[in-house]
Amino acid sequence: MASELIVQTLKGPTSGANANKILLGSGQELYAPGHVIQVVEERLGTTQQDFTGTAWADFMSASITPSSTSSKVLVQFNIAGIYNNNTASHGLRVRINRDSGDMISQTHAYVNYLGTNVSLIGDCSHGLLDAPTTTSQVTYALQVSATTANLIRLNANLGDVSRILLMEIAG
Repeated sequence: MASELIVQTLKGPTSGANANKILLGSGQELYAPGHVIQVVEERLGTTQQDFTGTAWADFMSASITPSSTSSKVLVQFNIAGIYNNNTASHGLRVRINRDSGDMISQTHAYVNYLGTNVSLIGDCSHGLLDAPTTTSQVTYALQVSATTANLIRLNANLGDVSRILLMEIAG
C-alpha cells in the first residue's frame, strides 16, 4: 500500500557534519522531474584545427550514461574561433551524431569575408534536448565541414576553447 507524506518545508540540521543537508538513505533515489542529475563537459583545448572541403570530419565528442530510460540529455556545444582565409564569405556546418551515426541535429555558422585576406573570427553555439531512452552509455559526436572547398580553421585565436556539454535531466 502506498502512503503519502505532505509537508510544507524540509530542513536539515543547522550544525554538524551534515549541516543544512537533507540526506537520502542508501539505495534511495530522489525523483524530481526536470532537475539536473549529472553534467559532463569535454574541452578540446587551444590547438588550432584546419578542415578543408565539404566532406564531414570528426571534431570532438563526449559520453554520458543516463541513470533512467526516462531521462533527457541536454546537448550544448560551442566551437570557438572559426576563421576562413578565402576571398569570399562561407560557412561551417556542424552536426551532432548520437552513437556513431544517428544525426540528431545540424546547424551552420557563416564566416564573413572582410576583404584584404581578413575574415571575421566567430563562434558557433547550438543546443538540443535529446531523449536517448537508455541506461547504456551514449556518445554525442560533433562533425564539421565547410560549405565550400575552402579552408576553415577552428580555435583560430590563442586561448579559444571549443567544448561540448551534456546534462542529464530527470524525466
